[in-house]
This record gives sequence, structure tokens and C-alpha cells, in this order.
Amino acid sequence: MKPTTRISLGLLAASVPAAALAVETTGSVDYGAGMKTGDSPLPAITALLHGDLAGMAHQQPVIGLTSILWRAPFVALASIFSSRMMLGYQFGVFACALVVGWLGVVVAGKAHARGQPWPVALGAVTLMVLSPLTIGARLGGHPEELLAGALCVGAVLAALDDRPVLAGALLGVALGTKQWTPVAVVPVFIACRAGRLRMLAVAAAVGAPLALALPLADPAAFSSAAKLIGNLNEVSMLSWWFPFSVSHTVTVQVIGGPETATSHLLPFGLTRTKVFWLIPAVAVLVGWRFQRSRTDRDPADALGLLALLVLLRCTLDPSNVSYYHVPFVIALLAWETITRRGLPLISLLTIAGIWGLEYHVFTTTPLVLGYVTMTIGLTTYLALVLLRGHPHRRDLDQAVEIPQALPA
Repeated sequence: MKPTTRISLGLLAASVPAAALAVETTGSVDYGAGMKTGDSPLPAITALLHGDLAGMAHQQPVIGLTSILWRAPFVALASIFSSRMMLGYQFGVFACALVVGWLGVVVAGKAHARGQPWPVALGAVTLMVLSPLTIGARLGGHPEELLAGALCVGAVLAALDDRPVLAGALLGVALGTKQWTPVAVVPVFIACRAGRLRMLAVAAAVGAPLALALPLADPAAFSSAAKLIGNLNEVSMLSWWFPFSVSHTVTVQVIGGPETATSHLLPFGLTRTKVFWLIPAVAVLVGWRFQRSRTDRDPADALGLLALLVLLRCTLDPSNVSYYHVPFVIALLAWETITRRGLPLISLLTIAGIWGLEYHVFTTTPLVLGYVTMTIGLTTYLALVLLRGHPHRRDLDQAVEIPQALPA
């Protein structure tokens, strides 16, 4: 099959689950929140489409330029059919999910080359796009989580294929997508067997403009948006900080009279910004231990390391919510599908567990205990498997190459 034909068929296959997710998206949540949340790209995308670059910088979200630039043409296309914000958001969801779908095609090819049956491989990668954590309003207005997860996994795969320039380019584009993506530097660096400095140089050259252009263009706007997110001190029930949180009761005025509400805050006056340093510190420590633990592991275990680090990003973030786990699931599915035969049981159980806990347990205690138990178990399992190796090792050289036209 000619490369152009293969790429065309791959894009067609990727567009099916992406379109299905866009159609099933029923709420935009943060995307339509204006400047209230600090991470809504809608004002910036709207300003960009009107050619107002100053307005774009003034209304910047704290998420980098990557998804804004990638979604903008799709949002413009949606405006031809309707002026509804929701349709523009759905087209943006399609744009981000399309990249995940294309990654899924690549992962399916690699998994099949290693002996994975086609139905299992295709089913697993379809789940990267269509899962209970993404369907409906589950993305919370943040389809860029899909894009960031796909780019990070793609960077690891390119590094494993000894393509440091492509790995650096994908990593750089990921760094310009979300603030958590620096954790991916560790597994991409480890996966590179040659050209590590070249990979880092390309990542910096690509990522710096995407991550820093808007903050440098309007530092005051960036500072304002960053404070909305960074000064948060409320703790989500889906966070390892929750058992250490401090209860705080406030009285609010509602129709019918005052009511009391209880929130849970970080201890010792800490804020999200003050504890964020833990995530990159833990990533470096875990990566160092991973690198020193074994010399005979499957190189594709770098995908498992990425999954572990993204999971720790979720659990160590005080504001953890369900859609934070989307990149983790993408990395976990890629690792399981490529390195193990049969159904990706750990991924399936993880998706069911997170979805079930958040949307079907309504009392605080079972939710906290269930989530903490599940994620500690997952972290322990991944750490043991990655540090000790696993019995289903296969030769990575049998894997297919990543097509040159992987979209960014």
C-alpha cells in the first residue's frame, strides 16, 4: 500500500470515533465560562478568528497556544453553519479527538505487528477516544486534554523508533498545550536511545513559542488568568490531598434564606501553585529510579512510565477532576495494547472505576476511600511492573514505524 493511501485510510479511520465523540458531546462547561475560570480558550479563539491578536493576548487562557491554533480553523468552519457556541465547541472536540484517533491507528499497527489480534487492537484504541470519561459533558470543556495526551504518547513512540527530531517536535507541541505536559519530558528522554540533546533542543525550540508567546505579549493578562487557577486552595474529593484537607463552613445567601456549605481546603494556607512543584519533582525521581532499575526491560515500558507519571499528576493535584485522567487512560491503553496480548484489562477496570466512583457514588466517604484505594493500587501495580519488568516482553524492532504525517 502506498504511503499516501495508508495515511488517507488512517485519517479516515481516525475521523470516525472523533466524529462520534463530537456528536455525543452535550456540554461545553468551562469552554463557555468566558474569563471566569482562567482556562477557557473561547475568548482567545474568537479574537484570533477576528484577526484581533492584541485581544487574543489580553483574553488568553492558561493553556498555551497549541490547541487554540489547532481548533481555530475548525471553529471557523462551524461558524459557516451556525453561530451557536456549542457547535464551535463540538468542532473543536472533533479536532482534538482526530489526533487521538490517528495516534490510535499508529498504536493499533504497532500492537498488531507484535501479535495483538486486530479486533482487540482496534477496540482498545477506539476506547482512547470514546470512553465514559469523554462522552457527554465529561471533558468539562477541555478537549485539549485529549490532544495533550496523544502528543505525549506520540513523542514517546517516536523516541522508541529512534526518531529524536520527530519526538522533540511532538513533545514541544505538547508542552505548548497544557501545564502538566513537562512530566512527559522524562519518559521521552528515557525512550530516546540516541540524539537526546537534539530531541531536547527541538522540543525547546518548538515548545517555547507556543507556551510563552501569549504570556510575553500580555504579562498582566497571563498573571490574572494564572492567579484564578493557581490561588485555588479548595481540594477535590478525587485528590490524595483530600484526607489531609481542612473543613471550612461558610454561609451563603440563596433564595429562601441563608444556607451553610462546607468546603475542604489545603492545610497550612497552601495553594495549588505552592504544591504544584511536587509533580515535576516526583516525575524526575520516578524517572531516575526507572532508569536505574533494570536493563533488560521492554523499551515500550516508557509508555507505562508516562502513564504512571500522568496518574501521579492527577492524584497530586488538589483540583483533580475526572477529565484529568483522560491523558492517563490514553497512555495506559497504548502501553497495554502494545506490550500485552489480549484485552487491556487494567485500562478497562481503571475507566470503569473512575467513571463509577465520580458519577455513581454520591456520598463523600465512599468516594474518597474508593478513589484513594484504587489509585494507590494502580500506582503500586505500575511501579512494581515497571521497575521489575513483566513476562510479556516482545521485541520492539518488530513494530511498525510512525507515519511522517502524524498531525500536531
